[in-house]
Amino acid sequence: MSKHADHSAPDDAERGSATIFFLIASTAVLLAIGLLVDVGETLAAKAAAVEQAQQAARTGAQQLNTDSLRAGTLVIDPARAAAAAVAYLHDQGDTGSTTVRGHDVVVQARHVYHNRILSFFGLHQFTATATGTAALVSGIANPGDINVPHLRGTGGAHP
Repeated sequence: MSKHADHSAPDDAERGSATIFFLIASTAVLLAIGLLVDVGETLAAKAAAVEQAQQAARTGAQQLNTDSLRAGTLVIDPARAAAAAVAYLHDQGDTGSTTVRGHDVVVQARHVYHNRILSFFGLHQFTATATGTAALVSGIANPGDINVPHLRGTGGAHP
C-alpha cells in the first residue's frame, strides 16, 4: 500500500462550480463599475442640461425686436428668441423647447446620455432635463446713457 493520499479527479458534482462563481462575481463587479461610471456621467449630464438651458435662454433673450428698440423700448422678438434658443441647443447636441413670456425667455432643455456600461444590462440611456430662464431688464450703465439691456438668468435641473 502506498502512504500517499489518492488525489484523483475531483468529484463530478463539483466540476464547473468555480466557473459559475467566477461568472457571478465578475458580473457583479462589472455592474458595480458600471454604476460608478454611468451614475457619475448622469450627474454630469444633469449639470450639462442646466448649463445648456441657461445659455440657450440667455441667447434667446438677446433677440430684440429692432422696431421697438429703435422706438426706445426693449421687447424680445418671440419668434427669433425661440429660434435662437432652439438653435443653440441643437448646436450643443441637445433638444428642447422655448417659451417667451414678456421679458422672460424660458428654455426646457433635454440632454441625453448614452450609458457605456449599464447598456449591457438593458439601461441604454439617461435623459436629463433642466429649465433655464433669462429675463431682459434695462438699466443705466453710466449717467446719461439710454436704457441698456442686461440679462439675468436662473435655472435648475429636473430629474
